[in-house]
Amino acid sequence: MFNKIFGEKTMTKEKKVEKELKKDGSEKAKEKPKEKVKKLTAEQLLVNKCKEYEDMLKRLQAEFDNFRKRSEKDRCDAIKCASFGVIDKLLPLVDSFESAIASGEGDKSGLELLYKQLTGILAGEGLRAIESLNQQFDPFKHDVLLKEHNEEIGDDVITQVIQKGYMLNDKVIRHAKVKINSLEKKE
Repeated sequence: MFNKIFGEKTMTKEKKVEKELKKDGSEKAKEKPKEKVKKLTAEQLLVNKCKEYEDMLKRLQAEFDNFRKRSEKDRCDAIKCASFGVIDKLLPLVDSFESAIASGEGDKSGLELLYKQLTGILAGEGLRAIESLNQQFDPFKHDVLLKEHNEEIGDDVITQVIQKGYMLNDKVIRHAKVKINSLEKKE
């Protein structure tokens, strides 16, 4: 009576298979329904297991590909930054060359030649000076040492570079020491 009220929802798998086979009218209807259900279940288990393994394989391939790309990026970053320490130690030498050339004493042609050669080598390694004069102050590239007040110049515009800043492969290795214009009124 329960089955009559709720219909096929409560019907067992075996009865469903048996009913379907009778509808087909084939000779397979003579097979035992339990065996057919077991075969379907075993086949379904194999298909599901196969899909599970295929999914696992795809995930592992994607993980390995991501690992390979991440490792390559890390290796490139390490190579780019390997010369960071050496270049950082050479920057005071560059500053000394600039000071000697600007001093105005004696023949500077030899110093200028050495300076150009040194800066050329450093530029080849990815070093470049941060352009600062008459630029807007950027806290990621500049350190403010002094401020001045001039109404004719915009606010936070760099008016003097006290010490050059440098970047190595788009990474700041030394901030530029600058003097900026401030339109704030002093109290």
